[in-house]
Amino acid sequence: MTRRQAANPCAGGGERPATGRERYKRPFDLALTALALVLAGPLWLALGGTIALAIRIEDGGPVLYRQARLGRDGRVFRMLKFRTMVEGAEERTGPVWAAWRDARSTAVGRVLRRYHLDELPQLVNVLRGEMSLVGPRPERPALAARIDRTVPGFESRLRVRPGIAGLAQWRGGYPVRAQHKLRYDNLYIARMSPWLDLRLCAACVCRTLRPHGPDARRDDA
Repeated sequence: MTRRQAANPCAGGGERPATGRERYKRPFDLALTALALVLAGPLWLALGGTIALAIRIEDGGPVLYRQARLGRDGRVFRMLKFRTMVEGAEERTGPVWAAWRDARSTAVGRVLRRYHLDELPQLVNVLRGEMSLVGPRPERPALAARIDRTVPGFESRLRVRPGIAGLAQWRGGYPVRAQHKLRYDNLYIARMSPWLDLRLCAACVCRTLRPHGPDARRDDA
């Protein structure tokens, strides 16, 4: 059995049921997402429409980018993002982490990434149950395999649904090292609660409103 299979006991057999500490997560995610849509629905529609139009006008390519990520128990899902890079950005490089002022980024993409607006479509992943509003940031399978070889136990983050926001993003920012990310994520999993999720959602929204500097984004390509 491989390390990835060991981290994915439900492969082929469905997702395991939530534990006592996790049972609040799904109702919490749906309630908070519904509240945000009710209170700011027209704003979300206008913002999403403007972003989609800007992406199409710039290079005529697809608006959304679907990327394989590891979900709960190692199940692979397609995470949605607004496209921020040129089409076929990884055809020559393969899976790599994105860098600040990445040459593959589009002009619109740099703005979206600066304010984390490229993450907005992930609310669809939340509604589908593939992600949570708060949790460990989902890694790409190929990159996670590299990390697993150097950071023992990194796959333990997969015991809960991945999230849009999280303790690692709030405390360490996006370039946080894998071993520190694991420590923050395990700390969150041990202490997660509705109150903590509310605090982290608010903290990450505030962080989003402050554009980050040159060293603050290596999350994904």
